[in-house]
Amino acid sequence: MSSLDATDACDCEKRITLQNHAESRQSADIGGSDEQRARKRFRWTSELDAMLLQILDSGTSSSERGFEKIRKLRPDWPNYVFSKRARRFGLYRRKPHRKKKWTHVQVEYLRENLGAQHDSKMAERVGHSRKAVRDKIRAAGLGSARVTEGYSIRQVCKDLNVSHHTVHRFILNEWLAMQGGRITEESYRRLCRFHADEFNWESLTEAEVERVFRAVDASELAVRQRNRALVCVLVEGGLRASEITALQLSDIQLHRPGVVRVFGGKLEPPREIQISVPLLTALRDHIASIPDRTPGQALFSDISGHALRSSAVLEVLADLGRKAKVLRIRLTPAILRHTFAERYLRRKRGNVIELHDVLGNASLQTTFIYARRCGTELPSETFKTTERDELDDVA
Repeated sequence: MSSLDATDACDCEKRITLQNHAESRQSADIGGSDEQRARKRFRWTSELDAMLLQILDSGTSSSERGFEKIRKLRPDWPNYVFSKRARRFGLYRRKPHRKKKWTHVQVEYLRENLGAQHDSKMAERVGHSRKAVRDKIRAAGLGSARVTEGYSIRQVCKDLNVSHHTVHRFILNEWLAMQGGRITEESYRRLCRFHADEFNWESLTEAEVERVFRAVDASELAVRQRNRALVCVLVEGGLRASEITALQLSDIQLHRPGVVRVFGGKLEPPREIQISVPLLTALRDHIASIPDRTPGQALFSDISGHALRSSAVLEVLADLGRKAKVLRIRLTPAILRHTFAERYLRRKRGNVIELHDVLGNASLQTTFIYARRCGTELPSETFKTTERDELDDVA
């Protein structure tokens, strides 16, 4: 605690006097019996304030001893009462919080172990918190803190469009193996190869896609352009429902060649999707119809201007599916995503690697399911399994 000059001491005495006068007036206004006045637990007296002035005059050397005297007079008072009273009169200043600096060695450790160790483990090694580690990774542009060995249950649910209950059933059936809390790459490859019939990979035919767009044109005028842009983004871009709701006007670049920035999650870097000609026209018409546009505004919203949620997107697509008389399956973003993937492989002549980048799947094995459904020939080294593994699957 730094010592103040005589002028500051006089000012502090005046403040203490005024504070005591204000407290006495407040107690007089309250009135009542002694029991009511006793409700105030911590009552400062002139003697205690005088001891605070002595601490002020003594300087930093004997400040702790001065506070100890006050604590002995009021042993039942907590410490924050004394520090709060001292801060009120300028006798005590809280030390500012200083962030721990990062060294070059610590940053290099993050760079070398990023993707191989969890953020909690790296935080323990470098002596920082998990939040500090994540912030440093993001600020330094090192990449994602996600562990790349194996897959989490959430990633598998997201790629295969199944529930957590279904993934746990796969684990109980020993179709998926867990190691270190993550699903191994080998077991996930075997699941996609031998048990692909367990997933809902239905898609629309070209005739059904045309009927859906005709149903969009027959919808109400207020939401017609929005619904056409919504269906086009799903059919021509293959986005998920969560990615649709996260789109903002600033993510759309309509110059040629147009680009849509898609954010898959907090830990996933954004990916860019090229805009096709039908999608470009639909997005231009929809954005032009939005009044009072702002860069941070949601791309798809309801009539009242609120951003569409995933449940609202499902309701819109289900209504369009009924109007289009697509009765064999329920129209969902996942169905349109599968439709986009199969149409992409047919147009691009089976370019699975490009499709994997466009869809943003965590594993390439998930994208191979679309290739097998379309009859695309895959190299023999794609699924490396031994004869013993295949015999176990047959058994």
